[in-house]
Amino acid sequence: MGYPPIPFAKGPMLVTTRAEVNAIVDLRGNPHPRFVLSSMARGGFSGGPAISCYDFGLGIIIDSLCHNNDVTELGYLTALSVEPILDALGFHKVLPSGVEASWTLYVGESPWEHGTENEE
Repeated sequence: MGYPPIPFAKGPMLVTTRAEVNAIVDLRGNPHPRFVLSSMARGGFSGGPAISCYDFGLGIIIDSLCHNNDVTELGYLTALSVEPILDALGFHKVLPSGVEASWTLYVGESPWEHGTENEE
């Protein structure tokens, strides 16, 4: 979902597209996995959600992976997994209780109860 520019449109429009996950990649220098999606990458989708057909957030559209400053449409559309978003919300203690409860049920304990190495 996003607001890509549409030629001749009177203004911004919310656009959705259907895609399949073609791969999960680990990029150099980035600790979080990215999903490579089958939809064509377009400017305006960045920051939008990638929602699974099972009604959960798969990730956030981040960028188009392309070589040598090629145009966006020649790259691979990628979505960052929701893990870093949940980590940030949990660290700042603003994670919705339903999400934390389901995480605790799935993993066994909340990773945010014990603090972090950087906390003083």
